[in-house]
Amino acid sequence: MTVNGLFLGYVNQVAFSRSVIGSISVVRAGGSFSVLTLWIKVFYWMRLFDKSAYFINLIQQVVADIKTFMFMLLIILSAFANFFLIINYNHDPEIHGHYVASQFDVGVPCINALLEMYVIGLGELGFLESWVAAASDHAEGGPPPNIVIAYLAFVLATFLILIVFMNTIIAMMAQTFANVQKVQEERALSE
Repeated sequence: MTVNGLFLGYVNQVAFSRSVIGSISVVRAGGSFSVLTLWIKVFYWMRLFDKSAYFINLIQQVVADIKTFMFMLLIILSAFANFFLIINYNHDPEIHGHYVASQFDVGVPCINALLEMYVIGLGELGFLESWVAAASDHAEGGPPPNIVIAYLAFVLATFLILIVFMNTIIAMMAQTFANVQKVQEERALSE
């Protein structure tokens, strides 16, 4: 049974019994997830048309080819998130702020740090303004401890995540594109 089927069953139960099990926010969250999976299925069904089948097959092959890469990316993001999370505890966050103050504060410091490293991987470097302010001698209490180490780790993270890993994914996608191009006619006949 699919997520859509479960949600549809729940909606039918609510319609016939006229009582909601759980809060309405849980129902909406389930409905939004159900709608998302429905749209993904519509996307998948586009394989039936010749013009879109090639692109759907290309996307499927890219997702299949990058599984190992995504695992390696998760490891490198976790490594730097762990580094910055630990170095955060070296100074008073009320005076100097956080090295990894995530834009998406979920209330769990290790998840916040991982999200911040993900955002760095996307190229968003807006948090550097707070680092520069904290590093200046004019900030209350002087510069935070280990600011030089934090900057070095940031440069290393930027190089590895932004330059090495993101260029690797581009090269992998180009190779997948070439492989899919080779077997395009065979796949069209098998559909």
